[in-house]
Amino acid sequence: TIEASSGIEAINLIEQNRVVDLIFIDWQMPKLDGIETARIIKQKRVNVPIILMTAYDREEAIQQAKNVSFSTILAKPFSPSALVNVIMASLGHQVVGKREINKVNHEIENAQKLEGAKILLVEDNELNQELVLELLSDVGIIVKVA
Repeated sequence: TIEASSGIEAINLIEQNRVVDLIFIDWQMPKLDGIETARIIKQKRVNVPIILMTAYDREEAIQQAKNVSFSTILAKPFSPSALVNVIMASLGHQVVGKREINKVNHEIENAQKLEGAKILLVEDNELNQELVLELLSDVGIIVKVA
């Protein structure tokens, strides 16, 4: 698990060549917001999918982020299944969806495919950090909070 409580801390971790498979970043953070943090990370030629999380207007986030390539923009609050689906899509895994299989079995299957993935979470809200950490750690995803 790699954690950062600010955009600056996340950039420092990336500069230390910390290997991550995926970055979750909060949009509205003090000093350096998630969009600017992502822009700086991408300028450093880091080729890792970045998911922008927002509790604010998703459409406004899309507009503000138009010049930064995000894997997706995820509106908070989100369900565990939405989180798994976003991670699967961002890491290039297809989300399996057969009607005859129970929805819970799908989520377990999909989550197991992510075991061992390394994700950088950039979220300044401790409650949100705890929620995401618990959801991801439960399925074996290694989360570092910046």
